[in-house]
Amino acid sequence: MKQMTSYKVLIIIGVLLVMTMLVIGFIDWQKDRDEFQRLRAGLEQSRGTEQDRTDAVKWYRKRAMQGDPEAQYSLGLSYYHGQGVAQSYEEASVWYLRAARQGEAKAQYRLGMMYYNGQFVQQNGIEAWRWLYLASQARVADATKSLEMVERRLAPEEVAEARRLAAEFIPAGEAKGTAGPAAPAR
Repeated sequence: MKQMTSYKVLIIIGVLLVMTMLVIGFIDWQKDRDEFQRLRAGLEQSRGTEQDRTDAVKWYRKRAMQGDPEAQYSLGLSYYHGQGVAQSYEEASVWYLRAARQGEAKAQYRLGMMYYNGQFVQQNGIEAWRWLYLASQARVADATKSLEMVERRLAPEEVAEARRLAAEFIPAGEAKGTAGPAAPAR
């Protein structure tokens, strides 16, 4: 009987330890999230210094690796414009794709435009239409106008295929710390 009570005490202690670790982890996550939002807002309101941009990229990368689609988009934008990192359309497309797959509308717009222009990715009107359509549904500025421009250049069967792909789209979350998908096909 005494041995049974000892097991119960150990189980209770174990549960309390796990709960404490979860609470501490959430607090750390919230602190990171708050810092990320503060840096992002500061950079959006002003041009910031190169050091500010470099610091922001560190936070974007940390949050992006944890699967945060806003951070993935911001990191993609940093690579696209070469702010805080060396400019790389390849890296931008990787981070835009990761964010777009999770439903980040601004990343969907950027990725659609990269497909339309063949900017590091192979030019693909169907993929461009799909991502631009999804962005337009979220009312991203210029997405509808860009979608119409792409649609004028596609054959009716290509538009039908793009509509099918867009209709099948389901945003998917990412596991924390995953390397994520490779760059879109070139």
